[in-house]
Amino acid sequence: MLEIVKEATRACNAVDSQPWHFVITDTDEGKQKLESYMWPVDRGRIENSSASVLVFADKDWFAHIDEVFNKSFQENGWTEERLYFMNKITSDWGMDLSDGELEDSVIFQAGLVTMQFILCARAHGYDTGPMAAFTRQGVAEEFGLDGNRFIPCLVVAVGKATAPAEPVSRREPQEVTTFA
Repeated sequence: MLEIVKEATRACNAVDSQPWHFVITDTDEGKQKLESYMWPVDRGRIENSSASVLVFADKDWFAHIDEVFNKSFQENGWTEERLYFMNKITSDWGMDLSDGELEDSVIFQAGLVTMQFILCARAHGYDTGPMAAFTRQGVAEEFGLDGNRFIPCLVVAVGKATAPAEPVSRREPQEVTTFA
């Protein structure tokens, strides 16, 4: 699971902010906690999975940005000028965001890392089932996180499918595409 998370966190994100956090439930106790937050439509999927991953958006990504940038400076050949520029745009950008804009940004980016996680899990031979039908209120605190900082976004069940996926229909590309 940590290898999949490592690969997933290479997902695109604004100014390398990496505004996400993962809670992996792979014990009976963890699964029971998470299951209690699931809506009836998805109940049972947690219990039947090998593990489930709860993906959070981190509103306080500024707390670790210096560490991220300094590591890129030391390990990836960033110049002093690049480091200064990244720190400058990050501090200016962060100061200009309203609470709503910040939440929209980190939730969007958590969606990107979730999609990358699903693709990486598939590459490792696992099936996945993303779920958004769960009660978000209190779930961060249930897993020891600050509910004011971490926004619960999605749950992804991970494991080997016990039956083929149900067939679904998709809208045609021309129905969902506009050329301008």
